[in-house]
Amino acid sequence: LFIFYFFIFFIYFFFLTVYFKIIKMDTSNKTQIKKEETKQNNEAIDQQEQNEDKENTKVKEESKQTENNNNNENKKNTKVKEENKQTENKNTNENKENTKVKEESKQTENNNNNENKKNTKVKEE
Repeated sequence: LFIFYFFIFFIYFFFLTVYFKIIKMDTSNKTQIKKEETKQNNEAIDQQEQNEDKENTKVKEESKQTENNNNNENKKNTKVKEENKQTENKNTNENKENTKVKEESKQTENNNNNENKKNTKVKEE
């Protein structure tokens, strides 16, 4: 009877040990799988962040280039405006000079007309 109980206890102990080893292996496998998934997820997140950083850097560089182009264009436009203003000032001065010459010419013509009238009057007398 003792041997019988011992044998039953031995079988019971054996099955419990096997059962717990299976549970432990299963848990260990699940833990390993979760670790691997976490590692892969972290690597994917890191890669995505690197890609986003590259994209952001590219956008910043393009933005800076566009800003530089705009600044250069603004400088050219400012230069052209200054040249136009100088030309306008020059034209205004020429117009003033021409107006002055016309006025002097008109005055001279008036003087000549008056002189001619005087001369005609003197001739008539």
